[in-house]
Amino acid sequence: MSDVRSSTPGWFEARQTELAGDGYPDLGRVPVNSTYRESKFELSGTRKVNQSLLVSVLQSPRSAPTYLTPEAISQWGDVKRASVEKMNVRADFLTDEEVAALKAKFNRSRARR
Repeated sequence: MSDVRSSTPGWFEARQTELAGDGYPDLGRVPVNSTYRESKFELSGTRKVNQSLLVSVLQSPRSAPTYLTPEAISQWGDVKRASVEKMNVRADFLTDEEVAALKAKFNRSRARR
């Protein structure tokens, strides 16, 4: 067994070092960026933008509660449904006899090469 250990290829030592993590930075020793500071001016600007957006949403007529009751909404739906039903006409398809007559009329032999 000792012969097998001593006869390892040359790349094996490098690979063993790589797998052990030697040469890589330790995550516990990563320096902390101390140059970053929160800008109070930017935060107050963001707060002002958010408040102005909230005011514009609340002033929009679309954000007001509905004045319709469920019965009024149902009645409106019934009116719309009736108007759609008026447009629903019975389909006027050809009968089988009419289809056969058209096929007989236009059934002409085609030129073949």
